[in-house]
Amino acid sequence: MRAINEIIVHCAATPPDWMQGQGVMAKRDEIDRWHKARGWKGIGYHYVIDRDGSVAPGRPVSQIGAHVAGHNRGSIGICLIGGKWPDGRWGLKTDAFANHFTPQQDAALRGLLMELSETHPTIKHIKGHNDYTDKKGCPSFTVANWLKDPPQPPAKPDAPEGPLAGLLRALGGLFRRTTPKKQDAAPRGLVAVPHNGRTIYVMPDFYRRDGIRMPVDLPEALQVAEDMSRELGVTMRLPTREHVDSIYAAADVRLTMPTRGEPRQAMATYRDVDAEIERALRGRTGLISGHKKEILRPARFGKVTIYGGMKPNGRFWQPRSSSVHGRTYTDYSHGLRLVHDPEDT
Repeated sequence: MRAINEIIVHCAATPPDWMQGQGVMAKRDEIDRWHKARGWKGIGYHYVIDRDGSVAPGRPVSQIGAHVAGHNRGSIGICLIGGKWPDGRWGLKTDAFANHFTPQQDAALRGLLMELSETHPTIKHIKGHNDYTDKKGCPSFTVANWLKDPPQPPAKPDAPEGPLAGLLRALGGLFRRTTPKKQDAAPRGLVAVPHNGRTIYVMPDFYRRDGIRMPVDLPEALQVAEDMSRELGVTMRLPTREHVDSIYAAADVRLTMPTRGEPRQAMATYRDVDAEIERALRGRTGLISGHKKEILRPARFGKVTIYGGMKPNGRFWQPRSSSVHGRTYTDYSHGLRLVHDPEDT
């Protein structure tokens, strides 16, 4: 397998209604014909994303693409259908993503980038074609700016939203800038914790589902954060390592983390571990810490970051880890605890 270190985003340079009514495979095949007419062996992109968010494979990722001169050997090329205004004018680097592409494409591109980053951990850069040339606006927006923006909302707010779109919208919240607000009292169900000379508000225990402290993967964790933010009316986020340290220091009840062998991802194991935690609590309440490793804010694209879980000797089982497990990994030892930090930006 070739070494891959970057992803480069392109557009097909087509108006919004190009090949309207035909599917992504037909559009991929048309681009394939264009590239063969140039004397290439076939489509130069590795993926094509249509306006409805459907994704078609292009040239196999194992093969070097043909999409940016001098940058093909170590890259993956992704092409978005669109990129021109309805009157046929080219889009510019200064245009916004939403000028030329749909919310469905926004969600599909973010999801594909996440999957590729997880599959190819050597990827260091995500750029646009226009980052390598001043002669083209392709992909008709600035990729670096788009990556910092929150995902586009669905075109129809009342339409059902799939799990991928929800995940990507929640991920956008990780980077969205907010204005700090003074917090006069703890939001409902949260506990005030001293942190770096100010106060944060945290869940007193880990997230529960199906009656137990349920391990969740990163997509579900982000969705729970979004749902709780909406319910409480404040921004709930995954904690940082520093948040976790402050929570443990302020805890009313400090437990050690139960440990098990395999299977680490079985419901029976989850229930057994939770029963052991309940026995250790013996009715004690308040802010509880130490009994799970905590899911932190993602430090690496496509990976879950974890930290904590107390040993009997007073040391954490897990130093901060952000490179081992993919975003869909779950483990009996992982727990989800959300934080409202009024000074988060």
